[in-house]
This record gives sequence, C-alpha cells and structure tokens, in this order.
Amino acid sequence: MKKIIIVGLVKPKVIHTDSSELIARIGLQEWQNLFGNADLNIESRVIYENRAIPECQKLSSELQQKKPDAVLVFETIPGITQVLFEIAIHSASGTVCRYTINAEKIIYELRKNMIPAGLSCNENPPSLSYTFFSVANYICSHELPIKFGLIHLPLTTEEVCRNNWYHSSPSLSRETLINAAKIICELS
Repeated sequence: MKKIIIVGLVKPKVIHTDSSELIARIGLQEWQNLFGNADLNIESRVIYENRAIPECQKLSSELQQKKPDAVLVFETIPGITQVLFEIAIHSASGTVCRYTINAEKIIYELRKNMIPAGLSCNENPPSLSYTFFSVANYICSHELPIKFGLIHLPLTTEEVCRNNWYHSSPSLSRETLINAAKIICELS
C-alpha cells in the first residue's frame, strides 16, 4: 500500500480558505470515495504560516518512523493560472533540493484531464517554500527513499468571489483542484 503525507501550507491572514487548506482538509472518507479501493494510505495535515517552522521540523522528525512513499506539499499562490510543480527548492544558504516526484508524467496526466499544469522555475519562491525546504533537505540529507514535491495551486473560484482583493485573479473550481490532487497522489 502506497503511503502519502499531504501537507497544506496556509497563510490565514492573506487567504481565508485557500486551495492548499482545501486539499489538506479532505477527510479520510472523502479520500476513500475519491480513490475507491486504491491501495493508498493518505495522511493529511494543515500547517499554518505562523507555526510553519516547528511543524515542518516535527514532520521531518516523524519521517523515518512513518516511512511514507511520498510527501506532497500544496501551497496556494494567488495570481497563478495553473497547477505548478516547483522544480527545485532553494534554501537561504543556496542549497538546492530538487523534486523527486515524476512531475512531467503528472503534468501530462493533468493536462489530459483538462487541468492546466506546468513547471515552476521560481528562483525566489514564497516564504513557505523555504519552510518546506527543511523537510526536503531532511529527506535528501538522510537519503530516505521518499519522493517529495512542492505544488503551487491557484485560488479556488469561491475564494476569488468572496475576497475583494482577488476579484480579478485566476482560479480553479473546488472539484478541479480535488481531481488534480487525486491524480497527483495516484502518480506520486
């Protein structure tokens, strides 16, 4: 059985109910409904910006015990038009950790399902991406057989409609984002 840890990085002061929180808050029952009898064990957690450093340190320390096959971190980025896979995560010291999920294969499958997706080559990713670097760096430095990826999501359509700050921002529907998460989990 494939075991995946999904993490939603959330900036509550900026976005009220963002896409990454939506993905992380999907309950076990919903995952079972999505995947049917698929051989997947999904663990979800939400990490808020103000608790990101200790929570990511805690996650890193749990990896050897939990032994997941993949750690997928979802982060909402207002203004993007598609699901984006970060190519590499840069630390403040200049160290680089590259994703190890098969992003190209996942992007192909997402596009085949009419979900816009691509690669991100952001030299200066948002601050929470740096926080995730600690988890990715832990996996790399301990040579753990765990795939990982940082996935940027657009806002949900509901968030754009509710929030005047983002009224003209691109978005994807809740259903589209959940379908994207399903495909990403299946292929990670």
